[in-house]
Amino acid sequence: MASQYPFGPDTPGALRAQRAAVQANPPDEFILRIDRPLEQPPNWLTYRIHSPVAVAGFALLAALMGHGLGGLTTGLSPPRRRNARLGLGVATGLAFFVALAAGGQWVRADATNSGVLGAWLPLLVPVAGLAVLEGLGRTRKRTPVSRS
Repeated sequence: MASQYPFGPDTPGALRAQRAAVQANPPDEFILRIDRPLEQPPNWLTYRIHSPVAVAGFALLAALMGHGLGGLTTGLSPPRRRNARLGLGVATGLAFFVALAAGGQWVRADATNSGVLGAWLPLLVPVAGLAVLEGLGRTRKRTPVSRS
């Protein structure tokens, strides 16, 4: 265990210490093996520090999207409203986590790729969703409603 986790459990502080140790004594070649933690690329360690925070940011943005969608679906019947909310939630979640996995693969592909960018760029998925919901909400408010 001490050879795999020389700085303790994978907390942000331990990952920062591991990254500093790798940067202070860079190996001849970076490898992504768990049994050789002092040979992992610093960009991968940076990604591992930032990705849990990005997932928490996604949770916040997903809650805001749910709130926005709740206001847009008030006129639908209960089954259609439930299906619209569920569909958007599942689609957004899948798109975010696919983008997060792609970001991780991109960071692992080359030691010069930014770990911060790989972790935070997937947040464009819920931000784009919020922008679309905001646009739909504004057009819905401008459209006159005829009451019969």
